[in-house]
Amino acid sequence: MKISTKGRYALRMVIDLAEHADDGFISLKDIAARQGLSKKYLEQIVPLLNKTGMLSTTRGYQGGYKLAKSPSECTVGAILQTTEGSLAPVSCLEHTPNPCERCSACDTLPVWEGLNRVIMDYLDGITIQTILDMNQADSVKQPITAPFFREEFYGYFEGANMDEAWYLAGAPHGLPTFKAIVEKYSIGQAKDWLKDADPFHHAENNAEYWARVDQGIDLIRHSEVPDDANILWVSHGNTLLSLMERFGQGKYDLTVRPENGSLTKLILTDDDVEVEYYNRK
Repeated sequence: MKISTKGRYALRMVIDLAEHADDGFISLKDIAARQGLSKKYLEQIVPLLNKTGMLSTTRGYQGGYKLAKSPSECTVGAILQTTEGSLAPVSCLEHTPNPCERCSACDTLPVWEGLNRVIMDYLDGITIQTILDMNQADSVKQPITAPFFREEFYGYFEGANMDEAWYLAGAPHGLPTFKAIVEKYSIGQAKDWLKDADPFHHAENNAEYWARVDQGIDLIRHSEVPDDANILWVSHGNTLLSLMERFGQGKYDLTVRPENGSLTKLILTDDDVEVEYYNRK
């Protein structure tokens, strides 16, 4: 079982609505900006969430969305079942009764049924309120939400198979993969070519990407925190690679993606960013 981009984004959208419940009806544009997601992609998710009865909608100039249920009534299981269709670990458990002609004699069926129960019990036991409670940080009185730190915006290619997207970007230049583009040119060049390949030219090019990320770095630099404060920046692989290309002084292999869950430490000075270490497990 692998949760789709649509499922992950739907969950983030519902959490965002719960976090801003006091703001009334919220536009998709505002949600997309806060979450660093494509508004067009969220428009595809709304009809799915409407099936759960979790959304309340109003149209017009002040139109938007809000939760129709309390966060404690919205489960992760309900959201993901709507976006994924099924969360069953094997196809024979996607329908009731089990359509497999071997189910009565299948020695492994109890294993998959048990796994399915564990998955559904876990996801149905987590509500949006549970997630809100887990993410409360006592040391932060009022967290600041900013779109500057989001992953690279892929425009038309948001949610697509990125191997195919990088092929469309690099193949006209004789370089069919992201790795090949980076080896011969740079990550910045890859961004520029991806924007060229986007039929609507919505994807960020290198200049647009850094104009945004630099605003985030300046936000940290000018925030009212002690000089020795530690700030956690959770991001994606391509953002880390971009940071290493710009600030890593050529020390790191940019053709290899960083490990999931790895740690990188940056030191922010008044006029520069220094890399203390990268991609530690």
